[in-house]
Amino acid sequence: MLVRWSCSWGCFERGARVTISQGYTVTPWGGSYTLAGSILTPEAAWLANRVQAEHFVVAERFEDAAQLHEKLGMWAEAGDLRRRARRQVVTQVHVDMNALIEQLKRTGIQASYVCPICHGPRAITGDSRPDALTTCQYCGVTIRQTDLIDAITKVVGFR
Repeated sequence: MLVRWSCSWGCFERGARVTISQGYTVTPWGGSYTLAGSILTPEAAWLANRVQAEHFVVAERFEDAAQLHEKLGMWAEAGDLRRRARRQVVTQVHVDMNALIEQLKRTGIQASYVCPICHGPRAITGDSRPDALTTCQYCGVTIRQTDLIDAITKVVGFR
């Protein structure tokens, strides 16, 4: 059955983000695509594939994202991703998350973090436990510690 969403494109995109973050993938089916068992219209398939490509970028699966961008006719984005993958440099930095949270506690301020997948907000305060910050409270995706460290250091003034 071909699914025609009765909501707006913004509503569909939010739903696709949540569905994909739960582990579903956009899958070719005949001349169309499916997502979580629903056959998508061409417009919905294009948008869902774009969301899937964004998830691949977050997971640093740059070649998979580039291939999806090519299927969508987004040639410049595909090239940018491939150039980005070639430029990847790994730097190891050791930061004590407990010390950063202690700094928040001493100063009485809080840091804000936004999930890159569902865009859910998260406040990080001096009372936050580092182990409670490992997943998004809205969509359950694993949060990269480097993203949390960046959010906290912007507020406390390190780096």
